Amino acid sequence: MVKLEYNEVRNIQIDILNRFTEYCNLNNLNYCLYYGTLLGAVRHKGYIPWDDDIDIAMPRPDYEKLIQNFNGFHEDYEVFENRIQENYALPFAKISNKKTKIIELSDINFNNLGVNIDVFPLDGLPESQKIKKSLLRRIKIIRTIYTIKSVKYNDRRSLYKNVILLIGKIIFYFYKSKKITASIINEALSYDFENSSEVACLVWGYGIREIMKKSYFDKCVKLEFEGESYNAPFEYDKILRQIYGDYMQLPPIDKRKSHHDFTAYAK
Repeated sequence: MVKLEYNEVRNIQIDILNRFTEYCNLNNLNYCLYYGTLLGAVRHKGYIPWDDDIDIAMPRPDYEKLIQNFNGFHEDYEVFENRIQENYALPFAKISNKKTKIIELSDINFNNLGVNIDVFPLDGLPESQKIKKSLLRRIKIIRTIYTIKSVKYNDRRSLYKNVILLIGKIIFYFYKSKKITASIINEALSYDFENSSEVACLVWGYGIREIMKKSYFDKCVKLEFEGESYNAPFEYDKILRQIYGDYMQLPPIDKRKSHHDFTAYAK
């Protein structure tokens, strides 16, 4: 295998994004740029300079159609999702390039996963504030267990944190990552998207500050990202302000770093 350079990984991700949007357009599926990719489109007209991934959001009904039917659309691309691949244990989907492979700094690595883009479902929420908080609390607990299972020992982390991590790994040793992920997905599916007035990416995301009016996603506009145009929520400013605050303000220099640690290879 040949190690891929940073710009090569980005070029492959853009190609995956283009094939994904082609599929969505052909099948009338709704999608939008989200998280750092939406922020990058608005603030930089492309990648955030220190970012290394592409994030997409889809309403749950469209997301389900994607994961059930995408594979076979193109010989070079494959959708990975917890309910499809036996060895995949994340609660959201990835669309991967089959001709590449990535190795991440994690105790959970997925066989055959290549350079990819992330696809997050937007799920409905209950009207009751009390029930809503209870749902988010349950998901947060399950996600914390998943994080303990997946995060790898790192000597850049303090000894205290590594000891706490080790204790957590011992406590949850017999918990299977795939079943933990299935629990997250089941909780997220508790409320119907179509009948909800608020939505959020419950399986991942930023918790309570990410709860949005569903109407924010009713219409799309086109935003430039690396020289191409893609769907973005019409109310992208409200969404970005709710998640990131003053999002046009660059973070301090010491915060301008990727949250991912992986090496990519061409097969």
